[in-house]
Amino acid sequence: MKTQQSHTSIGFLIAAILLILSLSARAQENDAARPLPPETTASLTLVRAIMCEGIKEFEPQTETILFSATLGEAVCFTAFDPVPEKTEIYHNWFKRDVPDAKFKLTLKPPKWASFSRIRLRNSDSGPWRVDITDANGRILQTLRFSVTE
Repeated sequence: MKTQQSHTSIGFLIAAILLILSLSARAQENDAARPLPPETTASLTLVRAIMCEGIKEFEPQTETILFSATLGEAVCFTAFDPVPEKTEIYHNWFKRDVPDAKFKLTLKPPKWASFSRIRLRNSDSGPWRVDITDANGRILQTLRFSVTE
């Protein structure tokens, strides 16, 4: 009789432990699914990245992916919101997958837009890209475009 009672007690103990573990796992899942307060979730967010022909009153003009060398320049415009703290990003320009120019841009809270530009020559025709990266080299976005004579 005592053996049967101890087996029953052990069974209840095991069931109780499993129930506690299951409830604990569910609580952790619920915590993970619950959004963090805004002050802890704010991270640098790229909200707009375009290639354009110029900047006027700090607004991009004539968005395009095809530039004529006779235009004289190509512009990469980026906007970030939010910018939680002073941050550096890079516009890395590549001509036919070969690095051509690198611009370090400083962003400031709470939101910031910036741009870089290159001068175009007839010898620049072909495929280009701009990799927009953070200070650690992580690519935030890649913009592709072409230059014609």
